Amino acid sequence: MAKSKTRKTTKKPRERRIALDTLGIAANGAAKLSPAIIEELKRQLLVSVSQLGVVGDSARAWNDIRLACILARRLERKGVVRGLSIAISDATDALDDIYKRNMASGVWRTNQISGADRERLTELARVHIFQLSQLGKSEFEGAFLQSNAEAMAMPRAVESETAKHRPDLPEFHEPVRLAA
Repeated sequence: MAKSKTRKTTKKPRERRIALDTLGIAANGAAKLSPAIIEELKRQLLVSVSQLGVVGDSARAWNDIRLACILARRLERKGVVRGLSIAISDATDALDDIYKRNMASGVWRTNQISGADRERLTELARVHIFQLSQLGKSEFEGAFLQSNAEAMAMPRAVESETAKHRPDLPEFHEPVRLAA
């Protein structure tokens, strides 16, 4: 005797509808960063460039500029603003040179930065601020979170005096080159 084929029907669970203002969400995410935010980021980046040769501040400044380099490289790869890779690569090279000079003794020792390195990092600041002025809020947030995660996975420069007071911060090792 043949078995009858019976289909068991299962009811789909009823979807809960959540009222979202999708146009408002999209408009907010697509909105450009405010000029006040861009101006503050520019100010902070230029202060970091100027503090690279200051004892006690150079490691923090180096880390801030490194994060800006990572973010600028990520934005270049995303294609939001293209054609700035030479300035970003030059700034990365300058950061590597500064690292090598400051770590020559095996621990971070602040040295004066050369005029050429300062010029390359100032150009990075100019280029990076231009990139940020072209981004929407959601693009910036996504790229910043990804760049921050990438930066946290890399070693950081730590002033030897800071390391005595903050043993939880790792000492800096050989710099990791950003993928092109």
